[in-house]
Amino acid sequence: DVVQVLLPPPPSTELQPEEIPLKIIHENKHFIILNKDDDIIVHPARSNKTGTIINGLAWHFQNVSSGTLSSVGEEFARPGVVHRLDRHTTGVMVAAKTDTAHWRLSKQFEQRKTRKRYLAVVHGEVEPLTDLIDVPLGKHPTKRDAYAVRWDETGKPSVTVFHVREQYEGYTLLELDLKTGRTHQIRLHLQH
Repeated sequence: DVVQVLLPPPPSTELQPEEIPLKIIHENKHFIILNKDDDIIVHPARSNKTGTIINGLAWHFQNVSSGTLSSVGEEFARPGVVHRLDRHTTGVMVAAKTDTAHWRLSKQFEQRKTRKRYLAVVHGEVEPLTDLIDVPLGKHPTKRDAYAVRWDETGKPSVTVFHVREQYEGYTLLELDLKTGRTHQIRLHLQH
């Protein structure tokens, strides 16, 4: 038998600059710090090839300020991405403009030298007032692209410390200090 296989070319990693409003907190020659809004994805992936923070940064560097994003991650259409925030998570994020800055910032995240704190309003009146959630997370066993608590060998260590900031009737404002940075960690830990 003769089997012929034609593989399509890999998808393009070329970024299309788009004029997307960015809330820039600080920018220097090494990195740029943004306040990320809700409902925006950090970098192109799967069905979201446009409308991302990275597309907005490509436009920013082309039209507003000098520089570019680091080349680290370029092959995956995520140049300069040191860390990500989920689509519906708002907050501060940093992108690297040079390869050296990228490697150094990534090392700080890897060594857990970067403190990641979040505020969340949750249903119910949470007790105790402070606690540590140490529950492993991993890919959901049946739902594609979903994550879940995993007590088997696929679960990765995931640790969140929470403190009650204020309690309201039926709701609680929590401050969350992430010791690890798993996908959907806050949501999954709080649901658990």
